[in-house]
Amino acid sequence: MHKKTLEKEDRDLIDAALAEFQKSLPRDWHGVAAALRLRSGKIVTGFVLEAENPALTICAEPIALGKALEDMASDPVTTIVAVRAREKTERPFNSEVPDWGVVAGQASG
Repeated sequence: MHKKTLEKEDRDLIDAALAEFQKSLPRDWHGVAAALRLRSGKIVTGFVLEAENPALTICAEPIALGKALEDMASDPVTTIVAVRAREKTERPFNSEVPDWGVVAGQASG
């Protein structure tokens, strides 16, 4: 996998996802938060909607995309990131989250 050096605007987007994570995450529960940047620079965040039935769980990325839908026709998404943490056994934010587009493409393809 090709990795690029993070620019300040990339770090700002990750920080926005981390802030959403901290705001939304109940204690001792795992989850994922996402942040996306529109071409205008506007940042939109989302948090996973976890369900008892895993089939009903909605990932953080489509939540953020849904929140940005009204703007996306004239202001497309340029970048999206996701952060995660799991229970006390894992340090928060120490793992990469797979590219959602790749995962979604594999699931539907």
